[in-house]
Amino acid sequence: MSVRPEDMQSVLIMRDGHYKNNNSLDLLKESADWTQARIFGAICRAGFDPAEIRRIGDFQKRPPTHGSLLGSLPGTPDGM
Repeated sequence: MSVRPEDMQSVLIMRDGHYKNNNSLDLLKESADWTQARIFGAICRAGFDPAEIRRIGDFQKRPPTHGSLLGSLPGTPDGM
């Protein structure tokens, strides 16, 4: 049995620190939105589409197999 009116909801209020007296659940949503925006921004800056489904291996760029400034890479056709 609850004595709280039905139009009221429970909140968790920060007691101390930089976010004192703020609703913890609102802060959690804001931080999740901020984190998602940073992750999607990094994906876009890397030249990928955040909405595109990818596997972890798709994000790894393979090293060039044709020589370098120091000559041919070992294991390549021209580097033995």
